[in-house]
Amino acid sequence: MTDTFPDAVPGGDEDGSPDEAGDSAVRDRRVLALYHRVVDNSPDIIYYLDNSGRVAWVNPSAFRFFGYDDPAGIIGQPFVNYIHPDDRELVLTSFLEAVRTHRENTTGLVFRLLKAGGDVVWVELHSQMIFDEDGNYFDEVGACRDISERRKAEDELNRVNAELRAYAQVVSHDIKTPLTAIQLALDMIRRLLDDEHSEEAMDQAREMVGVLDRNVEQANRLVSDLLTLAEAGLVPDDYSELDVTQLVHRVVEELAGSIEERGARVDFDADLGRVCANRTQLYQVFSNLVRNAVVHNDSPEPRVEISFLGVTADGGYHYRVKDNGSGIQEDYMDRVFDLFFKGTTGVTGLGLAIVRKIVDASGWDISVRNEGGASFELILYDRG
Repeated sequence: MTDTFPDAVPGGDEDGSPDEAGDSAVRDRRVLALYHRVVDNSPDIIYYLDNSGRVAWVNPSAFRFFGYDDPAGIIGQPFVNYIHPDDRELVLTSFLEAVRTHRENTTGLVFRLLKAGGDVVWVELHSQMIFDEDGNYFDEVGACRDISERRKAEDELNRVNAELRAYAQVVSHDIKTPLTAIQLALDMIRRLLDDEHSEEAMDQAREMVGVLDRNVEQANRLVSDLLTLAEAGLVPDDYSELDVTQLVHRVVEELAGSIEERGARVDFDADLGRVCANRTQLYQVFSNLVRNAVVHNDSPEPRVEISFLGVTADGGYHYRVKDNGSGIQEDYMDRVFDLFFKGTTGVTGLGLAIVRKIVDASGWDISVRNEGGASFELILYDRG
């Protein structure tokens, strides 16, 4: 096995005792010995590549990791030989881009390495390139951390989430099928009622039709919310700078029916600023907050205000969605974002659970308090 560091260090004997060079040399020797122990005992693969990309040095963990007893199995070999064939383009592209742009540090590059026996291991790379005075690539030092267990857990989580999304699709189909039949039956009842001559019977029938209509709408809303909830925790890959004023305006337009039914008024600032985010997720956040403020507002003259409170010290965009209802009972304050929480209305809602899931997945923040009604404060950070 190759040595980790050269032993010939001036300024001290092997035991670190001082000689004529003085205390400074002793300290140097002790620091080097400390580095020696840290590197040798690190569980990570620590390596040094020469300017041809060949392995010039590795720590003992690398030999154990790759399964080589003979240093010749690693030392002097091209590092690319140990990268999984499917990941070589990824790693080489990152390497060449770093050389081209003189990027010294590469952090968090994830790929697969091959052991001596052919086993595949996921690793996360952190490396630093060294350039000469003319800006030419000289060599590279770095560390690879085995993240196989983390990757396994992530794959399992992705599998479970995929199953849950598939389940939500199946459930929505199974629920919507009878709902469609109910809707067709309601249409037929309406046509039959048009032929009746008893106003009292028709009034009662129409009233029942209205009840059925509302239940169909509620069931459809529940199905839609379940599907949204299944997608809410996913990390999207498309972000753009969004005009929040325009987005909120569209939310209010979408909720016009509910707003009119409640006799509510929704006001928002003329300039709500701009945020870089996923459009669908940001729309869901504001839509569910506004819908909640309208539907659960017990004021005889419901009012909802959406305000931009400015930029926080850490660069977040601070928003508030506030209503003029009686607020939230203190006993319920910590549970309003829970899945299927009913509260005092007895109505099962998913809206705030969807908001919480999107907020958490996006690294945002949301809080609620009573301030002349329920007041939800949202802090958004640019994504992408």
